[in-house]
Amino acid sequence: MQKFDADKKSWISLPTSSNFPGIARSGAVGFSIGKIGYVGSGTDDGTNALSDFYSFDSATETWKKIADLPIALNGAVAFSVGGKGYVGTGATNGTQGGSKNENRFFEYNPATNVWTEIDAVTFPNKVTGAFAFVINNVAYVGGGVSSYGYGEALRQFDGKSGWITKNSLKRSDGTYSYDLTRSNASTFAIGGNGFLVGGLKNSVAQNTTYKYVASGDYWTTENTALAGSARYNAISFAIGSNGFISTGLNGTNPLDDTWMFTPVY
Repeated sequence: MQKFDADKKSWISLPTSSNFPGIARSGAVGFSIGKIGYVGSGTDDGTNALSDFYSFDSATETWKKIADLPIALNGAVAFSVGGKGYVGTGATNGTQGGSKNENRFFEYNPATNVWTEIDAVTFPNKVTGAFAFVINNVAYVGGGVSSYGYGEALRQFDGKSGWITKNSLKRSDGTYSYDLTRSNASTFAIGGNGFLVGGLKNSVAQNTTYKYVASGDYWTTENTALAGSARYNAISFAIGSNGFISTGLNGTNPLDDTWMFTPVY
């Protein structure tokens, strides 16, 4: 288990007592509520999807098993809004794509340790490898891939009402022209903007950086591309006014470098 010190720009190893208690996995998802992090789902070996979930207390640096996700999911997407966590989409068979993709979302209430399917707001697309970021307590979810191709939809969710459709990720209308369709991209939010970095498109790792302007519902490319290797399946997060991206894959090559991003506003 590692934690990142943004001031020193370095990773710090935690004691073995802080190691993740679940089995080793890939394709897991995570979200945070307050000072508690939540991690779970994924796949053990690319065949079996997982449903177990755990909470991490950053104050004590200890893990605790929480209620399992109602279904096993690999390659899902997760976020938190309004003091609750949400996990959805992904595949139940542990493999990307195929007929067993899901579009259901489940809400986690930390006060009751209960997951509830939010039937009234089913996500329209059955995809794996989608992306999510949260701006001002509103989540934006899009992208991903299915047997029908790459998802073009971007949708907004505030935890109170249903999904609101935003402008397409593949747009060419005389005013804006861009194509953000991809899977397994990295995202973070800084201020009132979301950022998308890298991802996988037609089996090729990407390195482009896009900024989402929520107030106008459009994407821009004035920020430079990732200076390191193009990648997908990388972890990403924001601290203060900077974004960070680390690890990931470039083809079959695992990466271990970490990059800091300062946006151009």
